[in-house]
Amino acid sequence: MVFIKEKEGVLKKEFGLFDLIVFGIGSTIGTGIFLLIGVGAGIAGPAIIISFILATIISFFIALNYAELGASIPTVGGSYAFVKESFGGIIAFYVGWLIWLSAIVYTALSAVGFIGYLNYVLPFTLHDLLGAIIIFAFVALNIKGVKKAMKIQGIITLILLGIFILSIITGLMKVDVKNFTPFVPKGIPPIFIVTSLIFVCFIGYAMITTVSEEVKEPKNIAYSLIVSVLISGFIYIGLCVVTVGSVPLENLINSKVPLMELVKDNPVMIGLMLLAAIFATLSSLNVSLIAASRNLYALSRDGYLPQIFTSLHRRYKTPHIAMIFSSLIAILFVASRSIEFIAYISSFGFIVAFSLVSSSLYLLRKKRRFLERPFKIKHYKIFSLIGLILPLTLLIFLQSDAIFTGITWMIVGFFVYSLHTLGTDRFRMALGGINIFVAISSFILWYSLRISLSSLHPLSKISLGYISVVIGFVCIVSGFLFVKKLKSPKKEGRIQI
Repeated sequence: MVFIKEKEGVLKKEFGLFDLIVFGIGSTIGTGIFLLIGVGAGIAGPAIIISFILATIISFFIALNYAELGASIPTVGGSYAFVKESFGGIIAFYVGWLIWLSAIVYTALSAVGFIGYLNYVLPFTLHDLLGAIIIFAFVALNIKGVKKAMKIQGIITLILLGIFILSIITGLMKVDVKNFTPFVPKGIPPIFIVTSLIFVCFIGYAMITTVSEEVKEPKNIAYSLIVSVLISGFIYIGLCVVTVGSVPLENLINSKVPLMELVKDNPVMIGLMLLAAIFATLSSLNVSLIAASRNLYALSRDGYLPQIFTSLHRRYKTPHIAMIFSSLIAILFVASRSIEFIAYISSFGFIVAFSLVSSSLYLLRKKRRFLERPFKIKHYKIFSLIGLILPLTLLIFLQSDAIFTGITWMIVGFFVYSLHTLGTDRFRMALGGINIFVAISSFILWYSLRISLSSLHPLSKISLGYISVVIGFVCIVSGFLFVKKLKSPKKEGRIQI
């Protein structure tokens, strides 16, 4: 096993405690609360409050595990790095693979939320092109250095906290107890369904560890993780209580911008909430884009993906290729326009990854007893077990479309990992097999678009269907050509990719 701790990082160390807290809160208190509270209320009614409490508790236990791991192994990649250090092999790869997908999808969710809230006030309708423009704007900003982006992030986060606290205070004055009855109208299962949906709202603390290699003092990683979860949970629960208590349930369910219903009678608060929505969605977009690029950078650095993604900008020393590639995939998800579908996919990846990370705490205590731990939790066995089990219980409550997509992504990941383990003499054979596999997967996706994935927009289903068919036929031809070339091998030389 190669111990990540001993690897010398090449990324510039820029983050202090305040930067990390801002980074965590800014990515956590973001897109999710602005888009999912109405959806969640439609599923569980006023009991959505319990869902947010449960999600906060689960996140707190996971954050404690992350706190020790992040302070002990301050290297780029975060969750992926921790599991690589403990499990290694394909399990570590899967964590990085899933976190990369989830961060990309959350970037898309943030862009969709940004467009939605702008459409609330503009006399004309904005479309997906704006989402692509905004994503590329933050790519350009972050290529020049995350420190510059973090300065903007700090200002945005402080403004957000101020607006949210003011909204909670003013909202308490309008709460009507009658809006809380019946409190659990549809029984207990919907509470857990909503918890699995809104779990994506609590991913900010994990984002902190993706930039660990760029932190000045490792102990600050632990403190920022815990503070981010507690503050975010308090704000979420407070907003949920005043929104459900002040807004009739039917209005909340039918609104595409649910938090605007809380302040619609106050012109000043309407402006502030709109400002908060814009800032929050952009803040989440920024942080998730950074996280996606760092995970891709780490996977590539370890040889699982092409080395081009480890390229750093000559002047700014940032992984610009990894960031640009991640942003292109995010734009594809923006085109789906389905808030629930995107949120569930992101939750799927983080749930699996967080569970594996929590279990890695126990293994690392056994494998590396003498590892320097600036932050150390007591009763680590209990916290590791809780962090493993609690998130996994949410998987059974996820949307079936998201589970299908997540499992498909894991299958593709298996073939990517298998390619990494092959020798160069089997490279062409592997490429031929992967092309055929991708072709089969594309035709399966095309068929699924015809009979399932009902949450997607009709135009998106048609577009994705045509793309899947084209990719399928191209990959079949490519796979056939690779396999055919094996029949008449030439002298072994340098493989051209």
